[in-house]
Amino acid sequence: MGKISSLLLLILISAVLISTNPTKEQYVEWAVGELSQTAPEKRNSLESLIMGWGFKTFAPGVIRENTIERNYYLFSLYTTRVGEQRFTAIGLLNHFMFIESANGSAASWTRAGTANDYPPPYLQFICDQVERWCSARSYQ
Repeated sequence: MGKISSLLLLILISAVLISTNPTKEQYVEWAVGELSQTAPEKRNSLESLIMGWGFKTFAPGVIRENTIERNYYLFSLYTTRVGEQRFTAIGLLNHFMFIESANGSAASWTRAGTANDYPPPYLQFICDQVERWCSARSYQ
């Protein structure tokens, strides 16, 4: 009876992990949420409007294009490369955790779709790139 109970418990845990394994799109949405939290507040409302539009328009594509997902069914690994920087996050139980970065640091767990107060450096890098692009476009 003990072996059957252990097997049923293992099947139950596996089913929960499989059903709560976040997708790449959830990762992109989470990363964009993190990115929008890092966006500096602008005094000029027009510039703020352009920056908001730039983040919503370009950040998902940049993150999606530069992220490789490895789905192991019980969890997923997401590796994002921006320039020379590389960051790896694990997605498990609808949460994300950075487990490896270019500088060796890792962030804490955050729920899929919520923003963390301290974004990883690659999100700050993307934020800076979008801000630079939007600033250049607004002066033309």
